[in-house]
Formats: sequence, structure tokens, C-alpha cells
Amino acid sequence: MPVIPPGTHPIDILLKRGAETFQNLVASQSETLEQSVAEYRRRYGRNPPKGFDKWWEWARDKGVILIDGA
Repeated sequence: MPVIPPGTHPIDILLKRGAETFQNLVASQSETLEQSVAEYRRRYGRNPPKGFDKWWEWARDKGVILIDGA
């Protein structure tokens, strides 16, 4: 457990933890269609729906950050 400097407000701690959690989530996102299909299969136990490749291209082109969702 990290040492919390005296006088640190609890909100500062929560903000830091939230930013770290978000950075880790973004870093784990798929970078290719193949990775995204594999993640979909892992999560839902089935193949993605028809047109998933078109959706993925659209999401990538629009700069979607959390392409695999949360």
C-alpha cells in the first residue's frame, strides 16, 4: 500500500486511482480487428455478429478509445 503524504485530500487519491485505472484499460484495448474478434469471443463465448468488421472500421476511423468497451 502506497504511503499517503500528510495533508493529501481523499479526492486527490481517488482521482489518481481513477486515472491509473483508465490508463490501464486503454492500454489493454484491441489494436486490430483480429484482436477485437478474439476479445469478443472470450467475453461472450460466440462469434461477433455479421457486420462487426464494418463496425470496427467505423469505430477505428472515428477514434473510439474503448473499442472493446469496458
